[in-house]
Amino acid sequence: GSLGSLKPSPLMGVYAASKTFVDYFSSALRYEYKDVNVDVQIISPGFVSTRMTQWTSMKQPSLTTPTPEKFAISSIATIGLSSHTSGYWVHGLQSLFMTTIPRSLYYWIKVTAVDKMKK
Repeated sequence: GSLGSLKPSPLMGVYAASKTFVDYFSSALRYEYKDVNVDVQIISPGFVSTRMTQWTSMKQPSLTTPTPEKFAISSIATIGLSSHTSGYWVHGLQSLFMTTIPRSLYYWIKVTAVDKMKK
């Protein structure tokens, strides 16, 4: 999963759609396998400081862009506590924000952010 699956993402439509598929598929698996003690947890993070983010302005670890190690420790702590998590507390706040603002404002923020990442 990814925070990118929460709303349609201008300039990242295929990425957002693929992440939404992962969320829906994982939710179906969770239901289908619950009776055989298979627990499926969906992790939908924001940016993590990896090679994937090296082309962006978020290439350095920060409060909003944790290191892989910090993210792993945080997300592992959620196992058994939640069926769907952002895995990291700041990403949880970002998720809450993204799901409560109007779609038109989200689109403006998303396009502005993508433009900044390219610079």
